Amino acid sequence: MTDHDEKPTTTDAGSAEQSHRPLTDPLGSDNLSADELRDAAAGLEGWEAKGTTLTRDLSAGPLDAEGLQDTLRTAAAERGRELDVRQHEGGVTIILGADQPVTHSDLELASELDAVIVGTAPTPGTQDVG
Repeated sequence: MTDHDEKPTTTDAGSAEQSHRPLTDPLGSDNLSADELRDAAAGLEGWEAKGTTLTRDLSAGPLDAEGLQDTLRTAAAERGRELDVRQHEGGVTIILGADQPVTHSDLELASELDAVIVGTAPTPGTQDVG
């Protein structure tokens, strides 16, 4: 028997017991509480906390929206992440936290996607993408 030293212990089956530690995402980032998510969204231009998700709506025409979806998904994949991007009339919506809690690494991804979005902005005189 071991004493509790705040480190995960390993059972005979090799699994870590982590009931006393915060849940983490696969990249090791702690899940955000609802308050942390709201605070974080306030610091990310264009992003909004909706329940347990972080979302960003982007305006784009139908053809631009398809290309934007592909660009965003590719950017996320290059960072080892899967992205929920939904096309709708008038543009696309990026959703972080649809399948699992939003984490600190999701906030980093949101910031990185912002840079991608700025890089894909249309030339003046065309539809808005941001």
